[in-house]
Amino acid sequence: MATRSARPKILKLWSDLKTILALPGQSPVPLDPMNNGIWIRCLAVVATLAAAIGGYTWYWHHAAGIMRASIPKIIDAARDQGYVVTLSETRISGYPYRISISFKSAHVTPENSPQNWAVELVNLTGFVQPWNLAHAIFDPGREVNVHWGGKNYLGVADAAQLSLTFKDGQPRRISADVTELTVTEANEGSVFSTHRAQFHLERRDGNADDRAGYRLSVTAENAAVPKTLQSRLTHLAPRISNLHASGILLNNREPSISEFESGLKDWHLEISRFSIHWPPIEMSGAGHLSVDEKHRFQGSVRTKTRGYNTIVDSLETAGFLSARKAVATKTVLNLLRQSAKDGNSNRNLLPITVELQDGRLYLGPVKVMKIQPLW
Repeated sequence: MATRSARPKILKLWSDLKTILALPGQSPVPLDPMNNGIWIRCLAVVATLAAAIGGYTWYWHHAAGIMRASIPKIIDAARDQGYVVTLSETRISGYPYRISISFKSAHVTPENSPQNWAVELVNLTGFVQPWNLAHAIFDPGREVNVHWGGKNYLGVADAAQLSLTFKDGQPRRISADVTELTVTEANEGSVFSTHRAQFHLERRDGNADDRAGYRLSVTAENAAVPKTLQSRLTHLAPRISNLHASGILLNNREPSISEFESGLKDWHLEISRFSIHWPPIEMSGAGHLSVDEKHRFQGSVRTKTRGYNTIVDSLETAGFLSARKAVATKTVLNLLRQSAKDGNSNRNLLPITVELQDGRLYLGPVKVMKIQPLW
């Protein structure tokens, strides 16, 4: 019964459709006035969809054109800041879901001293959503070549992603997430490797109470210690289980990577949280660091440390402490631990301040070793 009652309606719809489409060989049949509203609404929906698709297509190509036109402006702005940026074979694609811009290669170096450092990426690709051009995600490819200090380093990763957030046309936040990263040097072999590394840098505007600066966060998981250190720090595991540091990076003037060394003394790092698990050592704390006029680290970090005797043994093995100085240092640190009020649950956990002052490193009141200049 239901099939028989539905058949006349289907035939009626077919007749109306033939009238609208004016099929060849068919005479127009007047539409039923009762059904005209339905077909008008259908046509309105189709027209609206067509207009929306056409409008979105126009907007996508318009936004893609803006991105293409911005490339020379970015290169000029970088040159104004002292960098030379070279991009080759630009290609834009990704319609309709996103705007994808790819470069066969990208090369960055300081304009005044290109011999100091350079970064080269192959098959760099960036993505933005057409409705949010202020957030870009970049895939730097699997390999990155870095020239630094007269040496050439090759970084290879299983996956890497770089996120950039813009405000008023200026980078506001930079984030990087890399997995299974290995860094090698032609003569030294493997220099560094880590299961995962994350980096976040966000610009902070200054006000009447605070200076402008950058919020900074760095995390590394299962990071291998360079072989040159492994051979000297035999009391420690060859891999750092976890490393995290976060804080605010302050500068007395607008920073410039091209003047990194000469401007390093203007930096001041307020460490809000620091932690490291390098078996058998565990350390956490907070403090501040900067660089003095002789290019040496200076500052103070308040820590709680488990395995402090292992640290002293490692410094002795590495040649930073004499056997006599190592015994005296451990004696003082053990006395400090006995006087600490941490309770039984924190046994062997030593609250101690690490001081870097006048080219010396202090563990509490004990002067441990000299600090070498960074350059």
